[in-house]
Amino acid sequence: MTEGFYRAIFSRNSVKYWDELCAVVPDLRPNFGVPQSKEWHPEGAVHIHICKVIDAAAEPLIRSSAPLDRCDYTFVLAALFHDIGKAATHEFKNGIHSFRDHETKSVEILQDYHGLIYGLGVKRWRLEAIVRDHMRAHRYIDGRMTKRSKRLEFIQLPHYEDLLKFAKYDRQGKL
Repeated sequence: MTEGFYRAIFSRNSVKYWDELCAVVPDLRPNFGVPQSKEWHPEGAVHIHICKVIDAAAEPLIRSSAPLDRCDYTFVLAALFHDIGKAATHEFKNGIHSFRDHETKSVEILQDYHGLIYGLGVKRWRLEAIVRDHMRAHRYIDGRMTKRSKRLEFIQLPHYEDLLKFAKYDRQGKL
């Protein structure tokens, strides 16, 4: 892994290291400057949100005394990949930015980064599950998952706790 990648993750200001992140994950680059609706993303463009979520997810690692090779990078990689598919799914209609099914595109993109995922010791199935279902977590938390059967299905997911934890980081990326 490149020094610049670690510097970006542990900087508490990863947007400053956008080029270093893109050097490791080139599929991030199209997200630079892609606008989002202010209602959902007051922080601005997709790349800014991704970086803010990386910063939030990295904070527990920064505070940890664990050596770099012993850290759990699952949530940092989830932050990196959770909205990577937004550039490819971006639509602007009637003054509204939408990114329909960006989660599926994001999971598709992360398939090309097996070396990064494996190299950081992250379980790919766990990362895929968080990226795939992160919007379900927001619907659940916000009370927009109104069907009881859907809520029960959600809380029985094996990665339910991971989704709640990641949703917290994702929300912090909107501040």
